[in-house]
Amino acid sequence: METLELINSVMPYVVGAVIAWLVATGRMGYAKGTIQRPDPRRVADVPVPAEAQERARELAKAGKRVAAVKEIRQATGLPLQPALDVVAALRQGIVLPVEPGEARDRPLDP
Repeated sequence: METLELINSVMPYVVGAVIAWLVATGRMGYAKGTIQRPDPRRVADVPVPAEAQERARELAKAGKRVAAVKEIRQATGLPLQPALDVVAALRQGIVLPVEPGEARDRPLDP
């Protein structure tokens, strides 16, 4: 019985130490890069309908990032990470193409 109590009292510290080691060595979570930060450069050529761009840009500027991502996903069918990248691009004022193969060098309408 004493051994079981000792194990139960030490176990949270052991688990915490193992998790800290995994994160610190990059074997788990954000440190390894399994979670990516939004990067507008990854979606520079992704076509997004103009109406969806405008609605998502307004939502993102109003602080409603989740709603903006949902808008992009519904309009384009993109997975989560590319939709996050699109919203990041729109927040930075980047105008994405409306049609596949369209030039991206259009000016941003005020």
